[in-house]
Amino acid sequence: MPESVLRRLTALESAVAALILAVHGTSRRQEPVSQQPSVGRIVHYVSYGTPGGEYTSQCRAAIVAGVPVGALPVADPDRAEEWDSDAVVVDLVVLNPTGLFFNRCPQSEDNHQGGTWHWPERV
Repeated sequence: MPESVLRRLTALESAVAALILAVHGTSRRQEPVSQQPSVGRIVHYVSYGTPGGEYTSQCRAAIVAGVPVGALPVADPDRAEEWDSDAVVVDLVVLNPTGLFFNRCPQSEDNHQGGTWHWPERV
C-alpha cells in the first residue's frame, strides 16, 4: 500500500478515536462502574401490585432518603451475608401517582421483585 494511503488511514483512525473520546469520554470501552446509593439519588422502586391483578407490579420513581448504617455490604463485610448477593438496603421516598410512600427496602438488580429498588435502566 502506498505511503500516502497509509498516512491517510492513520489520520482517519486518529480522527475516529478523537470523536469517540469526545462523545463517550473514553477511547476504550470500559466496564460499568459500580454505583453506590447516596441521599438524593434517583432510583426505581418496584411496587407489589394487587393480589387480584387489578394493578400490576410497576416501576415507580423514588428518591433515596437515607442509607442506614451497615446497609452497604462492602462497607460492612461481616453483615454482607445477610443480604442476597450485593443487595443494598436504603430508605426511599416513592413517588406514586396518588401520593408519597416511605419504605426501607433491599436492592434487586436482577429480577425486580415487588418491594425492591434498582438503578434506572439506561435508555
